[in-house]
Amino acid sequence: TLDKKGQVIKAQGFEDLAGMQGNLMQSPDEFDQPLFPDNPVDVGDTWQDQDEVSLPGTTQKGKRTRDYILKSIKEVDGLQVAIIGTKENSRYEGITTKVKSPMGGNVEMTQNIKLMTIRVEGELLLDVESGRVLGMQGDMSLNQDLSMSAGGQEIPIKTKMNLETKVVYNYGDRETPDLS
Repeated sequence: TLDKKGQVIKAQGFEDLAGMQGNLMQSPDEFDQPLFPDNPVDVGDTWQDQDEVSLPGTTQKGKRTRDYILKSIKEVDGLQVAIIGTKENSRYEGITTKVKSPMGGNVEMTQNIKLMTIRVEGELLLDVESGRVLGMQGDMSLNQDLSMSAGGQEIPIKTKMNLETKVVYNYGDRETPDLS
C-alpha cells in the first residue's frame, strides 16, 4: 500500500520471497523511491526516477532507471484506478555471490555476474483512493552473462529471456477487481 506520493506504507506477501536466490520478484524495497514526483501529475504527464537497487536475493546493488506516464484514470469495479505506464532498465555488473547448488545437497557455488540487464515495459494499476497497488502487466527481457564455479570448475552461462507478465495483488479478504 502506497501513500499519496507512492511511498510504501504497508507491504504484505513479500516475506515469503525475501532472500530467495535467483528470484526476479523485487523485494519490498521495490518502491524505495516515491512512485510520484513532488508536484501533482495529470493524465499525460511523464516523470523519471533513478536509484540503486539490490539484485534480488543479494545485498549488492545495480543501477535502475524508471520512466513513468500517467496514461489514464478509469473506474474498475467501483474503484478509481490510475493506469501508469512504466519503462524500467536495471543493470548489474561485477557481482559475486555464493549460492546453494540447484541439484541439492550442501554444495555451495560461486556465481560471478559479469553483466545482467533487466528491461520491463508495461502498466502499473493503482487504486487512487487507498494507494493499493492492484496489479502490473508487461513484458520483461533479461540478458545475463555470468559464470558458476564449484570445486575448481567454472561454467560460463549466457541467458536471454523474454517474459510476458501479469501480477495481481491480493490484500487479505479484500476482493481483487477484475483487471482484464
